[in-house]
Amino acid sequence: ANGNPICFNGVEITCTVGGELDFDRLKTMDCLKIKKYNDALYFGQVHPKTGQREGKGIMKYKNERVYEGDFFQDLRHGVGYEQYPNGNTYIGGFYEGKAHGNGVYKWSNGETYDGEWRHGLKNGNGMWKGVNGDSYIGEWKDSRADGYGVHVWSNGDRYEGEWKG
Repeated sequence: ANGNPICFNGVEITCTVGGELDFDRLKTMDCLKIKKYNDALYFGQVHPKTGQREGKGIMKYKNERVYEGDFFQDLRHGVGYEQYPNGNTYIGGFYEGKAHGNGVYKWSNGETYDGEWRHGLKNGNGMWKGVNGDSYIGEWKDSRADGYGVHVWSNGDRYEGEWKG
């Protein structure tokens, strides 16, 4: 992430926290616009006919939340990076505005989840690592351990088997 400000049509933009987008390349893309919203600023590609966010872009919110990545029909859709005001981050797939497919979520306290997502929830196979050395590898449903999995506690205790969320 370079964090250096760029100027486009008289508006200075400083972001790219995730380093997912190449600003110099983005500035040369077709249909590039700045769109201002009540709570955010968008810099990126738009659909030439509808004016909707579509292609590569950056959305920076007043609350310091930042998304950079792919858009389709005005939604986060494709691959992207998002940083939340509390310091948590997500990098991975998006579908219709929500985490979807494979992705990694990191909490600011050091916890991580690396695995499958469906409509913004942990679903499928994934691995969670806690800050105290606990971990769970296995199946998830609606963001809860559900199905076959292995949980290892920091004291060395271990449970391997079926979980019901």
